[in-house]
Amino acid sequence: MILTIVYTSMMMQMFVGPMIISLREGIEAALIISIMLSYLIKTRQESLKKYVIYGSGVAMLTSVGVAAVLAGVYGILEGEILALFEGVMVIVAALLLTTMIVWMRSVGHRLAADIRHSMDEKIVI
Repeated sequence: MILTIVYTSMMMQMFVGPMIISLREGIEAALIISIMLSYLIKTRQESLKKYVIYGSGVAMLTSVGVAAVLAGVYGILEGEILALFEGVMVIVAALLLTTMIVWMRSVGHRLAADIRHSMDEKIVI
């Protein structure tokens, strides 16, 4: 009984951090998607909303696919190779997170305007 409780607690600790990060990333993605959709509505270009939705779907499927591949690789590795893989993944994650933080600090306050400007350049009216 006690071992089950300890094991369950350890498993929860392993997953709480990634779940919080995933939630935060999902909220950020939803914010950007909602900015794009509201811009299309505001500029009366509702016919283009499907491309934002399709692109979002492709991005989600790609993310799930990459996660599945990485989980599969993680499941077959052992010993030193597994430790090396984990180390590389930690470094890659740290670089991606650092890049995102630096980018958000530089454009975060004007993100909506930047998205609208980028869409203006891409959309032919």
